[in-house]
Amino acid sequence: MATASFSWMALREEMDGLDRAGLKETLQTMHDLSGRYDFDTALQAMEQAAELGRLTSANSVVLAGHI
Repeated sequence: MATASFSWMALREEMDGLDRAGLKETLQTMHDLSGRYDFDTALQAMEQAAELGRLTSANSVVLAGHI
């Protein structure tokens, strides 16, 4: 459970540091991934991307495809 909490915190910190345009793109990516897969997969992919220090749409899509 601690790992999931850490992952969520890493994602939150990354998102908090984004400018308005970056946050909008990130939320759109989460929406798109949730539609393509499901919300849990989208969240997990974005958490992993944040942990890697590369929260981008491309990284999130690739990671979601591997989950």
